[in-house]
Amino acid sequence: MVQAWGHGDAHVLILDVNRQLETRPKEATLWLRRGELYRLDGNWTNALRDIERALDLDPKLDLAILERGRLHFDAGQPNQATNHLTQFLTRHPSNAVALLVRARSLVWLGDHRNAIRDFSDAIRNSPDSGPDLYLERAAACRSLGARGLQDAITGLEEGLKTVGPILTLLIAAIDYELELKRWDSALLRLDKILENAPRKDRWLMRRAEILLLAGREGESREEWKRARTEFEALPERMRSTRAGLQQAARFQEVLGTIEKNGK
Repeated sequence: MVQAWGHGDAHVLILDVNRQLETRPKEATLWLRRGELYRLDGNWTNALRDIERALDLDPKLDLAILERGRLHFDAGQPNQATNHLTQFLTRHPSNAVALLVRARSLVWLGDHRNAIRDFSDAIRNSPDSGPDLYLERAAACRSLGARGLQDAITGLEEGLKTVGPILTLLIAAIDYELELKRWDSALLRLDKILENAPRKDRWLMRRAEILLLAGREGESREEWKRARTEFEALPERMRSTRAGLQQAARFQEVLGTIEKNGK
């Protein structure tokens, strides 16, 4: 199977496959290769035509069934995608690509429980699962309510142990802890980010916001002050950016309110 090239690359590669087909018109893998290139280029009609041609030439070419499932998913047809991917997975149950695309199709269809199962199987069978798979699985878990939120956090913990303290995983875990109103757990995770953050002001702002949600107003006030101190220590070029000016305005708004209320 070919790789995910850009559109311009796909056009060049399609021309190359065209030349090969002139001399090897009955080679099923060439039709499949061109079909995938058409899929990557967003040409669903030509992609399906070539994939079907590959299967006509070689009915045992299972990769064509996988590619047909991927095509239907990319074309916005999750029902058809799920059917073809299930057919492929009956013969190749550990194929991480098929499991992942079927998981995404099931999410699209609202079948989150089975999607979670496929995400987990894809993670288990993928040699280099990155953080995105764990995030997608966690989002599917979240759709199942409070119990799903706990499962989402457990799955993110697995990701943190496997791929390391990736920021996106930590942030997602904090968000889910907050949904469960587990303020202390959220703060502990945020402290892990703060330990290695090159810039602490924004994370201290986040910490202040969580403390306020927890009803710990005094601690929140002190964190706002710490955050402002960290911000004011930044070079002028960083404080004068659009984002920096917005942050300064936020400090003025919050701390001004605190001082006005005599807190």
